[in-house]
Amino acid sequence: MELDKETQKVLSEGEKIRDGINSDFWRIIRGKLTDLINSQDSLSAMEFEGKSTEQKALEAESRANTVATLKQWLADIEGTAETHDYNKNLTEDDKDSLIKIYK
Repeated sequence: MELDKETQKVLSEGEKIRDGINSDFWRIIRGKLTDLINSQDSLSAMEFEGKSTEQKALEAESRANTVATLKQWLADIEGTAETHDYNKNLTEDDKDSLIKIYK
């Protein structure tokens, strides 16, 4: 049974992401990105001198939004990698089921 193009694309991307996540490159990049996120997720990283209360609040909100976005991106990428094998197994199970039905 031939998979449709969209399913093939999802499986192909998932496989590439999973392979990347399992590489040393990802472990290094993730560590560096996590360090950067942690350094920005701290009030001590902010420069308060000479800024108004409003400017301080805007900077804190901006940093919080950036940190949340980066954390969510990491979770999404790693979640895609984790679900790849499950998705692949589902399509293979479907193929086996259809072959048994039509035999």
